[in-house]
Amino acid sequence: MQKISYSENIKFRDFIHELGFKKPYVICSKTLMNLTPLSHPIYDDLKGLNSHFYIPTETSPTINEVKKINADIKKISPDCVVTFGGGLQIDLAKSLIYFLSSNDDLINLGNKQPISSKALPHVCIPTTAGTGSEVTIFSVIYDDEKKKHSIEHNLLAPDHIYYDWNLLTNLPRGVRANSGIDAFCQSVESLWSVNGTHESRAFAVESITLILQNLTKFYLGENDQEIIKNLQRAAQLSGKSINVSRTTGPHALSYTITALHGVPHGQAVVASLLDFFDFNLSSNETDCLFPGGPQVLHEIFENLALRLNLKSISELRNKFQSLINSVELIDSYKDFKFLSSSDKDKIVNDVNLERLKNNPRIVTKDFLLKVVGP
Repeated sequence: MQKISYSENIKFRDFIHELGFKKPYVICSKTLMNLTPLSHPIYDDLKGLNSHFYIPTETSPTINEVKKINADIKKISPDCVVTFGGGLQIDLAKSLIYFLSSNDDLINLGNKQPISSKALPHVCIPTTAGTGSEVTIFSVIYDDEKKKHSIEHNLLAPDHIYYDWNLLTNLPRGVRANSGIDAFCQSVESLWSVNGTHESRAFAVESITLILQNLTKFYLGENDQEIIKNLQRAAQLSGKSINVSRTTGPHALSYTITALHGVPHGQAVVASLLDFFDFNLSSNETDCLFPGGPQVLHEIFENLALRLNLKSISELRNKFQSLINSVELIDSYKDFKFLSSSDKDKIVNDVNLERLKNNPRIVTKDFLLKVVGP
């Protein structure tokens, strides 16, 4: 079971000693390493723990990166993995632990091996409020051909999570926008996913509400403690919701544009969110896959609108679009002017079918081509 702690100005050395670890392997963001011990107590703590630091060199989690870390692990023999960062660092650690635990060869991703125990404990210190990866049981990894693979196992969730709102006060605006909007998309998709439950939808509704109330303020530079804690809570709730429901169309379409052009994940997902919103909520008895049919799906979003003091699903859509615009993100694939015709074909042809099958309406190739533009 995960152990979750909340603190301010974490005394990480004391925390790690209490857990019985003496030699952590730290996968961290560049931000941490650019700070001096005087300006970042955690850095000072980690340096004093016989720690080894690794900074990812790629913008997405890749097999090559995991291989580098794996070679380090074999030389150093740490007693735990610590992630200090966002989704990239956490996904790398999860993928590493999966391969170490399953004796996988890091190449044959189709040959998933069973895991009976975890090779190394994972201590997670999130420094963004977005992916919710700290509470999820899956990770993403890209192969040498930039193809995305999902890894899933109940043992992949970090063992210990430490939240400190102070760690988010220096985030750049782009990171604030992309991480927050990713949590938002996850929660919206969880609401309409065919796998959703009453519990997962409750998590999603609370997450959406908190993000609508706080993300724009955070993006504009407000570092109020309650705003940041609300967004940390929203990210955690979004992770809990997709643990059950999984993501759907917008995520299914997003991975290739990130792999091809380095578009940040949050931006890649939200660019099709409104198209899928319109598409999914226009389903009928013939093409609707949602349990209970299109009427039940509509009721879920009508109830969300009421909770937000809105009069209709149309007003709810406008609220969503206003949020996207307020954090200066693109809300349509058609605004990615750099996409070539071959890029668009690849995005559609490489759509993640595993995620797409969770969508509440049957998705056609014609619809996807319309989303990415002529």
